[in-house]
Amino acid sequence: MNSLSRVGCRFAIIAFVFTVYPMIASAEQSTLHFEIELPSGVSPQSIQWGLVAETIELGDGAIKVEGNSIKSEAAIESGTRDLNQSEVYLCINADSLVSYVPSFGDTFQRIKPQKTTNGWRVAATKDGWSRRLPSRDDSILTIHYHRFDNQYESASLWTWDENHQRQPQENELLPVGEDDFGLVFQLDKSAYGSQTSGIGLLPRRDANWELKDGGDRMWRNNDGLDVYIVQDDNNVYSKRPDLRPKIRHATLDANDLVTVPFTRNVQSGDWPAQRFSISNSAGEMIKTASVKWTCDSAFCDWLLISPSKPLSLAGGPYRLHLDGDAGQPIDVGRIQKDPEAFFDPKHPLGNEYLSIQSMFSVFAPTATSAWLVIADDVAGDAGVVEYQMQDRGRGIWAYAVDGDIKGKYYAFKFDGWGLDRNREVTDPYARCTQGRNARSLIADLYNFESSAEPYGTGPDALTARPFDANAIIYELHVRDFTIDPQGDILMRGKYAGLSESGRRLIDDQSITTGLDHLVELGVTHVQIMPIQDFDNDEFDENAYNWGYMPVHFNSPDGVYASDPMGDAKIREVRQMVDALHARGIRVILDVVYNHTSSRASFDQVAPRYYYRVNSDGSYSNGSGCGNEFDSDAPMGRRFIVDSCKFWTEYYGFDGFRFDLMGLIDLETMRKVKTEIESVNPAGLVYGEPWTGGATTLDPVTDKHRVAGTGIGAFNDHFRDAIKGDRDGGGPGFIQTGDRVDGVIKGLAGSIDDWTKSPSDSINYFAAHDNLTAWDKILQSTPNATDAERRRMMRFAALILFTSQGHVFMHSGQEMCRTKQGHHNSYNQPDSINMIDWRRKKEYADVFEYNRGMIALRKAHPVFQFKTADEVRQRIRISKSPTDRCIVYRIDGRGLEGEAAQDVMVLLNGESKQTEFKLPPGEWAVHADVDRASVEPLRTISNNATLPAHSGMLLTR
Repeated sequence: MNSLSRVGCRFAIIAFVFTVYPMIASAEQSTLHFEIELPSGVSPQSIQWGLVAETIELGDGAIKVEGNSIKSEAAIESGTRDLNQSEVYLCINADSLVSYVPSFGDTFQRIKPQKTTNGWRVAATKDGWSRRLPSRDDSILTIHYHRFDNQYESASLWTWDENHQRQPQENELLPVGEDDFGLVFQLDKSAYGSQTSGIGLLPRRDANWELKDGGDRMWRNNDGLDVYIVQDDNNVYSKRPDLRPKIRHATLDANDLVTVPFTRNVQSGDWPAQRFSISNSAGEMIKTASVKWTCDSAFCDWLLISPSKPLSLAGGPYRLHLDGDAGQPIDVGRIQKDPEAFFDPKHPLGNEYLSIQSMFSVFAPTATSAWLVIADDVAGDAGVVEYQMQDRGRGIWAYAVDGDIKGKYYAFKFDGWGLDRNREVTDPYARCTQGRNARSLIADLYNFESSAEPYGTGPDALTARPFDANAIIYELHVRDFTIDPQGDILMRGKYAGLSESGRRLIDDQSITTGLDHLVELGVTHVQIMPIQDFDNDEFDENAYNWGYMPVHFNSPDGVYASDPMGDAKIREVRQMVDALHARGIRVILDVVYNHTSSRASFDQVAPRYYYRVNSDGSYSNGSGCGNEFDSDAPMGRRFIVDSCKFWTEYYGFDGFRFDLMGLIDLETMRKVKTEIESVNPAGLVYGEPWTGGATTLDPVTDKHRVAGTGIGAFNDHFRDAIKGDRDGGGPGFIQTGDRVDGVIKGLAGSIDDWTKSPSDSINYFAAHDNLTAWDKILQSTPNATDAERRRMMRFAALILFTSQGHVFMHSGQEMCRTKQGHHNSYNQPDSINMIDWRRKKEYADVFEYNRGMIALRKAHPVFQFKTADEVRQRIRISKSPTDRCIVYRIDGRGLEGEAAQDVMVLLNGESKQTEFKLPPGEWAVHADVDRASVEPLRTISNNATLPAHSGMLLTR
């Protein structure tokens, strides 16, 4: 929130005491104590102040000046924010722009508040003041920003140098004031590089990319030094733009409905039906029969137009005319998502190859004609033949080619509303894409010659065995896991590298690597980070990517294949899955159906069908990546379900991890689970129960909605309780003993938090996102020794592997993996991302502890309860020696397969040695501070003394 009147700042002046009323919902109150010395030669009437944390305003106000030395107080609602991470801005304004953020020419200080016994001290010394001055007078760029909705709270402007030659010290700007247009921002353009050809401008609120306004704006030198930007408009204006209400866009949502939102509220009486008309592709003018406003008041911003005769997709494109003007395009809207007209649940889609005939089918609801392109080469004119496809109704086009065309390539062409007749388009269902080419290979998927076991031997044998236990999932990236030369893997960085057995550390042949490492560790499942064709250069061996920008979902990416072109990737993915199955490890595929790259062909086949759209016509961006897939569109839902079933049936995958599952509607998730289990009854489906931004999906598929459905969700509550915040220095239980309640809930399967059964929860404390567990401990324990940090890693493993629910590991956490402090290494080189197999030897104590804890978990059914009733009946939290310790007991009596009558877990979160009193009798120790073993390490009685940050597992 900014101190400007437009933003609604509320403060009261009482002598020198200022009270700032609640700015964020919390009962946590703090007091700022100002001690201000004025600079020489300045006699202001007031000083503007603002308390800011990471560009989020926590409070602001004005201090009346009386004399040269000022003392004042301000009570603020600080919420749960750590004010150690905040700054106080003090500003003496020299012009009409009133703000605590200095404009050029203002005098200011930025001060870190100091904690005191009765609040926070803000001390401004006489010599601490500075004037904000530009590098040159002609370097000041002023940006005026208008929002039609007047939501200016915590507004900021993200800026960057287009050429990335030089970036400012702070990319995010706060407003320096307001005028009658809106907020005002200023920057020194020289800070972005003297040769810059453009400066990027992107408004957002609350320092949150979910609340960004539109897309990137780019200031150019010829725009001048005083420019204007407007909400939902990506232009930069050199002159003040006209802010009178305009039609934002129009969509055809039914054959008798055109929806028209305005830029702002308008007086409904000024917009009668006769002002509007519609023209079709033939130029015919269609009158408006009636208009209806979507609100009851005289002012409204949403209009529904009924044409005088029905509008069909075949008649498009259409234009909407106001008062006989040239008109603006009408977009294809919800009309094409009508399941009665454009949904076919059964007709096969994509390419089905047989040696005697191959069938090709595609869903293209706005097409008036469609062609199948068959060619001899992946590009060029050699052997090109175009076949007119047949309209099968409900938006389906199909064609059958007689004869054996294996090894040829295919694509589609379309004519119709929003389609380009001359463009070859990739089949969205294509199973063997070829780099960045539009054409895909026609492959015989079921007749590969392979040196591996015949397909089906591994998957069928493993799938036939029931899997009743909670999973122990190991997340890995194909390249990371196989690229280190020290791992002695022949096919480094490739699918085939994961199929190799017998690999050892070059420096020590006793250390297993690759596939054998997974077997030695004892995990039940491997989760492969995305391998569906993603946006990358498959021929660049040095190009690194996590794969979370998908292009074509039914084809493996070629970057991990021995040959990016051809069908090697299909064969090698199958061999990879078979090899893991043959060693008793099931395989989960990490999938990213929530959004696509701009290179995806969905819009080229069915414009605006497969993506969610905002009220202003822009694509909803709940993914934070520019769009979000519309899983609740009938054929969108079918695509996701079809795709998952294909990867299950054909490749033998045992389940799916959904990236940003919050964006996939619950009905779609349920259908995926049902279809997967029809093929593989042991299949797992789980995902991230959150979104990457604001979405039009309502409600989102969060952890509370999936609870009890059999669909798992990552337990971020338990994660943060174990280790603290994701990337900062905030500690958790393993570092300081904080967040005890969160750990207790997580140990019990979170049934008293959000789950309905333990298997709803995917328990973890590290994943590919954010700092690795080891890097997080380094960040949060600056004064700890290496031995103490290793102990914390072992401590975290004991907590994780004794918790109820599925267990998830980030690859390398068992050997203290580091990414050298990178929290988002999606495009970093191998030196940052690769599994360094030498660390397995260096951190053998941590590896052996994880291996022992996994074996213990698998050996004891008390850690694998399926229902909340079992947890409540058999688990109890006993009295602990301090409030930073936990005593966790499980009753094993009468439990099938459980040898222990009583199991007890002791957790010492204290930073000191702590003594735990034991119940009477002799107890077998299976895990302590250093070791973990299925066989007892020793027996103890009466009490147990645990070092700081450690635990113990006992049975009797």
